[in-house]
Amino acid sequence: MRQSNSQLTQRHESTSFHHNQSASLCPDTYFQQIADQSMAAVINTISQLTSPSDFGSGWILVIAPVHQLTKQLLEQCQINTQRILLISQKQLVRLDNLMRDALTCSTCSAVVSFLGADSEMLSDYEYLANKYQTPLVNHFSATSVPVCAAPNSAMATIAAHH
Repeated sequence: MRQSNSQLTQRHESTSFHHNQSASLCPDTYFQQIADQSMAAVINTISQLTSPSDFGSGWILVIAPVHQLTKQLLEQCQINTQRILLISQKQLVRLDNLMRDALTCSTCSAVVSFLGADSEMLSDYEYLANKYQTPLVNHFSATSVPVCAAPNSAMATIAAHH
């Protein structure tokens, strides 16, 4: 049976109202919305880093994302993944060595990390990022607010949009 557009619209509006009403009552829904916003912020950052006009042609290293981030997901978001290296939590052996190598390496054009806001090493990494002109964007795992050690104004723009 076919429904008219007005019937579909009314049905969608009542479903949306019911969903929004239950979202305010259900903490699981609230946390899912926060996770979705966090994932969107990460994808937006990676999308901007892969822009060919703003950044070099080196690797974009995404270290230990807290989300189920895959190259397939990035491709579905129309992001070219040829220059992206995703390193999962399971693949990490020595985070400190990896971060230092990535930030000082001339073949890495940017690093996206997910360190906690209280990470003792974050200031060291930001120092290296500025010294070696390697953009570092850190998405705090608890709040997903990126902090950017930006050697150029384009990276500052990324940080300002979040």
